[in-house]
Amino acid sequence: MCRPDYRIYPSLLDGFQRLLDADADEERLEDAVPGALAAERERELIDSVNRVPRPATEAQARGTCLNEAVDCLIAGRGTLRNDMTLFSEEAVDGSRVIHAEMEGFTFHYDAGLVRRIAARFGPDAVAQHLCRGLIRTDAGLVELYGYADEIVRDKVYDIKATGSYQFGKYERGWQKLVYPYCLVESGEMRNVRSFEYTAVALRGGTPRCPVIGGEIYAEEYTYDHGYAEDRLRGMLGGFIAWLEAHREQITDRKIFGGENNETD
Repeated sequence: MCRPDYRIYPSLLDGFQRLLDADADEERLEDAVPGALAAERERELIDSVNRVPRPATEAQARGTCLNEAVDCLIAGRGTLRNDMTLFSEEAVDGSRVIHAEMEGFTFHYDAGLVRRIAARFGPDAVAQHLCRGLIRTDAGLVELYGYADEIVRDKVYDIKATGSYQFGKYERGWQKLVYPYCLVESGEMRNVRSFEYTAVALRGGTPRCPVIGGEIYAEEYTYDHGYAEDRLRGMLGGFIAWLEAHREQITDRKIFGGENNETD
């Protein structure tokens, strides 16, 4: 593989999208200080590019543990993560729950919910697959990469744990283009039919209702490779221009084709 000029993963594009949307989002806020939201999101994006470590929030840990529980059930194994404890147990009311611990947080998921999520993908699902693909832009050669939660035949999935859900919640996300593009462009798949955000609106996890249940929603997008390539080139052009304008603030050089560090 040719050495790329830039190495970019989709959550960075999501962060840049939030920066682009800052002014419009700010207009919907009461008593907003002009430009404050854009400045905050730009600082967050710079921290993300620099991989500044941040403790996981409770919501992030809840989603990570749920994803791992689903993967373990599909594969018929225990967790392979050193930062997580995960096992099945009987709740006080006699129901089965998945007990999870991570980053000092403890969760009890309804085992039936985890089974329903896993059943959407089936035993043949490929979980946490590293997708890589090259795309040439006016600014140089870019390697796009990231882990797809689940792949089943010609469909790619990302599991999203959320507190509430309305259709279109992930419309401005970039995973739906990046992962399928990488799979097709790299030759791993001949065609990707669609990408689905499998949204799980969680409820419970409180002292009064300790077991976490929820509802499952499908937000599906048909995939077109030519359209994805055009959209990605446009977005990458803007992001790379921003990146170069802030090069002096970038301390982690991996994004510049892996400068001084060939691997993640």
